[in-house]
Amino acid sequence: MKQQITAVKAALYCRLSSEDGSGESNSITTQKVLLSQYCEQQGFPVMGTYVDDGWSGTNFNRPDFQRLLADIEQGKINMVLTKDLSRLGRDYLQTGYYTEIFFPDRQVRYIAVNDGVDTANGFNDMTPIKNLLNDFYARDISRKIRSSRQARAKAGLYLSTVSPYGYLKDPADHHKLIVDEETAPTIQLIFRLAAQGKGYNGIARQLRASRIPSPAWWLYARGQHAYPKYEGENPEPPYYWYAKTIRDMLYNQQYLGHLVALKTESIYKVRKTVRRPEENWVIIEDRWPALVDQQTWEAAHEKIQARHRPKKDGVTALFAGLVRCADCGRMMVSKKKRHAGLDDRYYRCGKYNAYGPEVCTPHSTWESDLHDLVLEDIRTFAKAALSDEKAVLAALLQRNEQIGAASQKSAEKEIKGAEKRLSALDRIFSKLYEDHALEAISDGNYAKMLTKCQQEQQQLQEKVQTLKDQQEQTADFQDNAAQWLKLIRKYTKLRELTPKILNELVSQILIHERETTDSGITQVVEIYYRFIGKAGDDITQCL
Repeated sequence: MKQQITAVKAALYCRLSSEDGSGESNSITTQKVLLSQYCEQQGFPVMGTYVDDGWSGTNFNRPDFQRLLADIEQGKINMVLTKDLSRLGRDYLQTGYYTEIFFPDRQVRYIAVNDGVDTANGFNDMTPIKNLLNDFYARDISRKIRSSRQARAKAGLYLSTVSPYGYLKDPADHHKLIVDEETAPTIQLIFRLAAQGKGYNGIARQLRASRIPSPAWWLYARGQHAYPKYEGENPEPPYYWYAKTIRDMLYNQQYLGHLVALKTESIYKVRKTVRRPEENWVIIEDRWPALVDQQTWEAAHEKIQARHRPKKDGVTALFAGLVRCADCGRMMVSKKKRHAGLDDRYYRCGKYNAYGPEVCTPHSTWESDLHDLVLEDIRTFAKAALSDEKAVLAALLQRNEQIGAASQKSAEKEIKGAEKRLSALDRIFSKLYEDHALEAISDGNYAKMLTKCQQEQQQLQEKVQTLKDQQEQTADFQDNAAQWLKLIRKYTKLRELTPKILNELVSQILIHERETTDSGITQVVEIYYRFIGKAGDDITQCL
């Protein structure tokens, strides 16, 4: 009987990162030559060469390594060769998984030339030990980087990539800060205004009204950050200040001349950045010229604490947490006011309220008018549900079916695309952090790329969550519709709205801007119900 011999389809895998040094013995070129010569001597045909240059051995989401795994799954490769085990990886558990589970399970022969590892010769007792030593090496590098940063911080060296607004990095020593004559006066103004009792929003509005460029704009103008919002046909004006920016500045001790460092740390292997307890921060006083004196700092913070008080009327608005601006999406704010001779409340866009007409319009509406409109809407749909529940349910399901089929398919495709890009961003973050920690990338380039990636990551995460929520709502719509019908049919004789009833029935209310037409002033209000979303004429026709 003739024994069937499987044709060899070899792949050369090469990897190099900063942790491996810059010696010729580890270079990508040297690895390629060594592996090619070995295959030529052994008569192994090489199907492809896979190279991850600049990737850490603890990160297995390397682009070409993932391409290699995909080719193995497709049967294109049945032999993998590396210079040594550390080229495959420096994580003990994951490297062991590939050498002892993944490759054998797919009948892939693995050879680490310099370590004498060849799975065709059976299990090598030294392989797990070598993997563990490689893991220890990577862990030691990580520990040394953290130790180095801590030592440098304690020595009073400024470590962040970008200087705080109001300061510049000293051209003679980028670990020191000097006063930025262009922006320092703005910091001093912010603290003076806070000491006079002005709140975060009030200060932001004053800076906007004075057309003072924001910190983000200065970073963009100086080429330290890439901000797409300042580019294109309709760029954002340079003087958009926000309350959070003001708050962060007022609590930044560096304006007292102190170095504040190591507020966050990266977790080894997990590659997540977490905030450290304040007692573990490194704070060195009087490290550079102060922009704010201690007396002004304390006066400002006394006023800040004094502003943390309850609302004057102590009453929670009826539609609190439910009404939003239909254009910018910001939650509406309310204030007690007389209307038509009676006590009432009016709602207006929170963004407009904080930053003025340059960012949005008021979208104002009275609570009494909104109350009557929502009350009538609930009673109308309640009557329809009581009149012919089956017809209402059929109308809801038909509408959902028309919308759902196409949207589900589209959502699935968008989710896959977004998740694929998020995985790629994780790899980019890992490499960026590693390169920056080892000073393999300039501060300016690191800051630009990091900001751009973070913005994209946040947008994608929000997009994926929204799409998944929509998918769940569509999939469970029949049960949701039945639950909504059971709930709303109780309110045919409802006479007064309460927060409890509103939160039981309504998910959100969108308020559009008022419009003046030939027939008078009109305002569109969209009411979205829990379980079914926006209800329409298809339901009222069932009456």
